[in-house]
Amino acid sequence: MSQQAAVRAREAFVAYREGVLSNFFDNHARALAQLYDVPATSMAVLDSFGRTSATEINTLAMRTNQPHLEPRLAPYDAFGRRKEDVDFAAEYHEIGRLVYKTGLMANYATPGLETPTLLAQYVLGQNGEAGHACPVACTAGMIKSLQHELAAAPPQWKRDLLGGWLASLLDENYDTHLHASQFLTEVQGGSDVGANEVSAAPCRDAGYAGWHVLTGEKWFCSAIDAQLWLVVAREAGAEKGTPGLSAFVVPTVLPVGGERNGYAVRRLKEKLGTRSMASAEVDFTAAKAVKLSCDFKKVLELVINTSRLFNAFSNAGTIQRCYLEAQNWAVHRQAFGGKIMRFPAIRASIARLRSEAYGARAVCVFLSAVADEEARRGARVDSAVVFGSGGGPVLAKLVAAGVPPPARRLLVNLNKYWAAKSATEACHTAINVFGGNGAIESFSVLPRLLRDSVVTEQWEGPQHLLCAQVLKDCVRLRLHRPLFELLAAAAAAAGHSGAARAVDEAEKEWAAVVGGEAEAAAFGAPAAVDRLRYVVQAVLLLAEGEPTSSFAAEHLLSFRDGTPATDPAYIHRVDTLCGWTGSGLQLSKL
Repeated sequence: MSQQAAVRAREAFVAYREGVLSNFFDNHARALAQLYDVPATSMAVLDSFGRTSATEINTLAMRTNQPHLEPRLAPYDAFGRRKEDVDFAAEYHEIGRLVYKTGLMANYATPGLETPTLLAQYVLGQNGEAGHACPVACTAGMIKSLQHELAAAPPQWKRDLLGGWLASLLDENYDTHLHASQFLTEVQGGSDVGANEVSAAPCRDAGYAGWHVLTGEKWFCSAIDAQLWLVVAREAGAEKGTPGLSAFVVPTVLPVGGERNGYAVRRLKEKLGTRSMASAEVDFTAAKAVKLSCDFKKVLELVINTSRLFNAFSNAGTIQRCYLEAQNWAVHRQAFGGKIMRFPAIRASIARLRSEAYGARAVCVFLSAVADEEARRGARVDSAVVFGSGGGPVLAKLVAAGVPPPARRLLVNLNKYWAAKSATEACHTAINVFGGNGAIESFSVLPRLLRDSVVTEQWEGPQHLLCAQVLKDCVRLRLHRPLFELLAAAAAAAGHSGAARAVDEAEKEWAAVVGGEAEAAAFGAPAAVDRLRYVVQAVLLLAEGEPTSSFAAEHLLSFRDGTPATDPAYIHRVDTLCGWTGSGLQLSKL
């Protein structure tokens, strides 16, 4: 290679990087926010955070994942006394300040304002977990749990204590706020929380009347540096299994005297990904805790559903970043006498990434908008799907009409499965577009995104667990019926016969799976769940009534239908989604 050729190649590298790092609050995310009436003030914050995430946080996240800057356990002080600290690099805290100044936790003080928070999570997720995506999700779950407990009018001492904690959780100042975590997993059960054995007993210490003490170990404790932990434990005499469990809030520092609570951090986990966020194993030795007296199933639902939605938004961000990386690389990289975008296989990969990014965003923001609408109304929606008569896109009418809770419950679980699985696949696809450069940690974000996505895929339910839960809900509660009613109504209102046909076929497939013999249903459910993704995402994209969303929807339906890659309509969609004209590129703003 001549020196001039090498210079040109490196200039192309620089142009690729500059093309990616502009603003992570992309046009489609912005359009969805406007569609669902996100306030103008929040839009301005998201736009600013999009630029910050693409520049400052991008650089900081790269640094915090270097081995010498990963979190370190500091169990003792200089005099040999236990302190259980975790030391982080200064860059980690810089990211935290940039994240919290968006007010993403403060939004929870106002009912119906979660969508801006989740869109901030999506923007952050384009840098992977970045050390803070998990703590933010856990803090949101704790906020909702405390708000739910306080709404039940607890005793005054508990109201004062929890109210103070809640105010600090809502604080948008990173240096003064509290953040939270949730510890469910134990070594003998993993996702089977019904097997948990950490015990709870009434506290006998003066000054802690009404409190409990927890004893036992927790196996997987992410965001171990949090100041408040939501811990699942079992009181003496409680029944076995999940029904006998209760939720407790464990402060790491006690309110009386400021002493460290009764726990010890055994070790930090050496994880494949999410390395700048500290996960640990913890032993409780009479750790003082406040029991949340409201229904445990409700607390678990609040925490798990919140985490699954945050997880999906973060993974949607990963898919979008994979698309941005692959698209800009293909635009600038020269090989075999021209830009690699001219190769059909490259364009097909990029078109798929773009359509899947659109699909993931569509479902995520739809779910958050539905929850916000319900929160603003202050009531649950249990009616059938009925469209209003006003103007505007089909999707806006659908949200305004309300979505039955059974359909929403099923969609939350399905969406987490789809987004997490798609994120890992998107990383592979993007790395293959890059070739060898895609596997180099210092060259692009993709290796880190891949490592993080493999970990987040396991959080809040790995694939097999979620498929089993979805199947169980459909067999026992018939939750698929209201979901298909919703999809059929949306497809019909969008006036798309192909989507309506796909909904009908998917419903028949699910009826066959659910109505089959138990073991056969369990074998068939994962494939049916995978195919259903294309239908749900396509219907919601079509309901937006926007040209690029419709192109993405058509492309997603082609994957379900197995449309031959030689089909002229398929090729046209690929080239349109890539901005390819046959003789060159006409790129719209990504």
